[in-house]
Amino acid sequence: MADPAAQPALPEDEQGAAERLLTGALGEPAEVQSAEPLWDRGHVFRLRLASGRAAILKRKRKEWPIGAQPFRR
Repeated sequence: MADPAAQPALPEDEQGAAERLLTGALGEPAEVQSAEPLWDRGHVFRLRLASGRAAILKRKRKEWPIGAQPFRR
């Protein structure tokens, strides 16, 4: 059973950004149901969408240049 005190894999603002990008890419509303870190990498996630689809999200690393977008299509 998941720890209810555990932080979600993606903060709310990042989940919202991912949903906006996926909505634009898919041409239909995208709602993230869950985000699972992959391969012990804190910047790569498998997103499960309400539609039953899945997507891989790669988050910007801290060492990337200032001004770099956190996510890209």
